[in-house]
Amino acid sequence: MRLRRQLILVATVTLALPWAAWQYLTELEAFLRQGEERALLAGAGAMAGALAAGPLLALPAAAQRRLYVRPGARPVVDGYADEWQPWLDWTQPLDPSAPERARLALAEDEQALYLLLQVRDPRVVYEDPGLNAPKRSDHLIIELEDADGAPRRYLLSNSAPGWVVARPMGGAAAEPLRGEWQDVAGGYSLELRIPHGQAGDRLGLTLVNVDDPESREEVDRLRLPPTPLLRPSPVLAERLAELALAGRRVWLLDAQGWVLARAGELSVPAASAQGWPWWRHFVYRYLIRPPLNPPRNRQEHALRLEGEELQAAAAGTALAVWRPAEGRRAVTGSAASPVRQAGEARLIVLLEQGSEDLLLFTNQALGRLLALTGLVLLLVVGALLGYASLLSARIRRLRNAAEAALGQDGRVRPFKPSRQRDELGDLSRAVARSLERLREHTDYLQTLASKLSHELRTPLAVVGSSLDNLQAQALPAAAQPYVLRAREGTERLSGILRAMSEAQRIEESLRAESPETFPLDELLANCLEAYRAVSPEHRLRLDMPAGDYRLRGMPELLVQMLDKLMDNAFSFAPKGAEIRLGLRRIKQGLELRVANAGPPLPRDMQARLFDSMVSLREGRGDGPHLGLGLYIVRLVAQLHGGGVQARDLPGARGVEFVVLLRDVPLAP
Repeated sequence: MRLRRQLILVATVTLALPWAAWQYLTELEAFLRQGEERALLAGAGAMAGALAAGPLLALPAAAQRRLYVRPGARPVVDGYADEWQPWLDWTQPLDPSAPERARLALAEDEQALYLLLQVRDPRVVYEDPGLNAPKRSDHLIIELEDADGAPRRYLLSNSAPGWVVARPMGGAAAEPLRGEWQDVAGGYSLELRIPHGQAGDRLGLTLVNVDDPESREEVDRLRLPPTPLLRPSPVLAERLAELALAGRRVWLLDAQGWVLARAGELSVPAASAQGWPWWRHFVYRYLIRPPLNPPRNRQEHALRLEGEELQAAAAGTALAVWRPAEGRRAVTGSAASPVRQAGEARLIVLLEQGSEDLLLFTNQALGRLLALTGLVLLLVVGALLGYASLLSARIRRLRNAAEAALGQDGRVRPFKPSRQRDELGDLSRAVARSLERLREHTDYLQTLASKLSHELRTPLAVVGSSLDNLQAQALPAAAQPYVLRAREGTERLSGILRAMSEAQRIEESLRAESPETFPLDELLANCLEAYRAVSPEHRLRLDMPAGDYRLRGMPELLVQMLDKLMDNAFSFAPKGAEIRLGLRRIKQGLELRVANAGPPLPRDMQARLFDSMVSLREGRGDGPHLGLGLYIVRLVAQLHGGGVQARDLPGARGVEFVVLLRDVPLAP
């Protein structure tokens, strides 16, 4: 991974800054929410205490069943539930043991009590007029109380869907009740109108089911014993309105959650909150806002409320919760507090308040947080990116300078260390010191051959003259071979010294020779004749198309270069094999080629083939081979502005050396 990417990765640590700010904002929001919860609980408790100090409704025990009556409604008595649709979610089962068999809803206006009974009965058996036995069909027994508390019972049956009359039972003198019976999918629907003078404060129902029209035997019945009617109180609603504050909604409920009174309205979100972009609400909802309780139906026409806080208040404990607001992006706080009556929590005060102010404050803080942390992140990442780019540039310059300090010929070139007082500056100066030591060692190795040849030449001359004097003496015949071997050894050692100093002499001559313009084709043709005489066992061929082959260079050095190339070809080419020389002019200059049959080049030696002291002859020939021949070829080619490369011939038939030569520039 590159340094720039590493620093960018390190820069991600700065993400801890917005994370810490987000944690702080979350804690702040939770602290503010707890403050609002305490305020809501205090408000609900104060209202519950104020209501408990005044007159309350005479309510049954909290666990006792009651039938809720929706006030201010006057449905059309037609047997259908169209006018009851807004309140069908709060119908009550006739018998809790079979809640889906029959459900009941009650409403009233100033004149009468209205009853809607929805019955699921796939086989409705109507009354047979010929039998005069209404109880031998599906029928309903209604139990009411008169003004004196005396019970009255009514029998309701019908021979067909339509208008129906509930007649008093037991010969009681009372007006019948009228309603409408209609068949619906899966059963029937019954709607009755009961005048207030006959309704009383309790209602009981018995639903008798007959399934066989032949036997007309009773199958089962659902029984609702006389149950108290629960009606909202306008007086309590006025008292709640006096206690309610602006922006808050207050509900007064019985222990089972039925609405007895309601006052106040939730505040409408501020225009600034409504105009927030969606992403702010998204961030608040999923990153800051704590988990909420499930949403509840708290619409204006709700007849019964449910919720965890209501269950806790019914058990005598005040509780505050938060849940999503209806149709908004904010949340609503809800606190419930019990109102005790006769030592029991029979009423509940539910206080609700929207969190628009909290949302406004949190979003403002969120906006400032995002702007500040975004700016800081941009600055930090930009600074690190700039620093990484500067650092990478310095490292690249150091790498390029270190690579350029070592030439292809192994010589150490000038290296300028950095003056910066940091780790990279120290590294640059350390590289400079290492290159200087390498240059000194390279200079020592380059002069080692000439020093050795100079130091060994005098002892060799002494040995040679001594051998000459020894041969001039009358030696026994047995000593002659030893003297001959000693002379051959001194001659061989002299050849080695001459080969070691040859490269040094060529390098010195490179600086001393002056270029001249001459025809390279003629030079090559003359040398070819000499090579034929030197190695008659090889066939030599020159491929050179007609053209201008004049070159400005050093002909003596080029002859030495050709000698090395041809000596290399003679060493590897089998006897009788052909050695081809080629010369042509190309766009870059003159191209000289020497190709010979023989073994291919070793793959591990191709990169070092033209280095000093590298030899591939492996004992070929009798003379010393110190690996300086191809090194001298490279020196001469580089002096003439070109280079040399070796490659295998197709089919591994041999090796070809290609030398590029250009005009040597004139000295200024």
